[in-house]
Parts: sequence; C-alpha cells; structure tokens
Amino acid sequence: MIEDQQKVLKRQIHQRRINIHLLFMEEDQEKQQSEEQEKAVEHSSAKEADKTSRTGQRSSRSALSSRNDRRSAKSPQKTDPPKENKHPFALYGWGERKTDTGSQKTHNVCASASVNEIHESALRAKNRRQVEKRKLSQRRVRSAEADKAWRIKPSPPDNPWMTEYMRCYSARAR
Repeated sequence: MIEDQQKVLKRQIHQRRINIHLLFMEEDQEKQQSEEQEKAVEHSSAKEADKTSRTGQRSSRSALSSRNDRRSAKSPQKTDPPKENKHPFALYGWGERKTDTGSQKTHNVCASASVNEIHESALRAKNRRQVEKRKLSQRRVRSAEADKAWRIKPSPPDNPWMTEYMRCYSARAR
C-alpha cells in the first residue's frame, strides 16, 4: 500500500517537472521567435540604408573595393545552429538524457532497494567502508589485548628486600 502511494507520488512529481520544463521551453521558443523577427526587421532596414548610402559613394570608391562589396552581398549569411534551450534555473536531474524517473538508479545504499537499482560505485564504496570498519575493530581488539598483556604481569616471587618503590620505579624489577 505504501509502495503504491510512493509510486503515485513519484509519477506526480515527475509529471510536474515535465510540465515546468515544457513551460520554460515554450517561453524560450517565444523569445527566440521574437528575437529572430526583430533581427529580420533590423537586417532589412540595414540593407535598405546600405543601398541608399552605397549609391552616393560608388563614384569615390575604387574598382577593387566595389568588387569586394558585391562578393559580400552575394554570399549568404552564416547562421549559427540553434543551441539547446537554457533555463533560468537548473532542475535537479535534468542533466541526464533519460528523464524516466522510475528507472533511475540511486546512490542511497541504505534504501530498501535491490542491488540492480543502486549505482555500482555506491555499492563498492559501501563494501570498502565495511571492510575498513572490520579492520579498525580488529586493530582495537589486538591493541587492547596487548595492553592487557603488558599491564598484567605475573607477580614475581615475593622478595622480602623488594620495596614498593623498587617494584614501581626500578629497571631491574621490570
């Protein structure tokens, strides 16, 4: 029951993201169309202005420069290929080409998901951390055992001439 609700929520979130994405795409397309229309109007007015200014200046130009003008006028303008629409803000996860949210893998290794739904790198990192924890706990156990062995020494036979001071601070007593 809970899983079904989660799936429904995921679908709703995904649909909302798609709707937002489409809205921004439509706005960008409208902006581009209006910009293209403005450029076309400016370009046509610039051509007319150039034609009127050229007729008066032709007599003063040399034959070489007028030939270059004709070549530039005949060559078509290069247009840049349309770039991908950039949004004013980046939605999380929209860098991926696959937009099917349900089929995406997770990095959360603690999630109740099968191994196929988790990134391989996340699983490797989880295994590495577990191995490091085991090694660290084994080191702690070994060092604790060594400390106990060093601290607890078998008591030497009672020497009536061995004082407490000698036992604690003498090199011979160690």
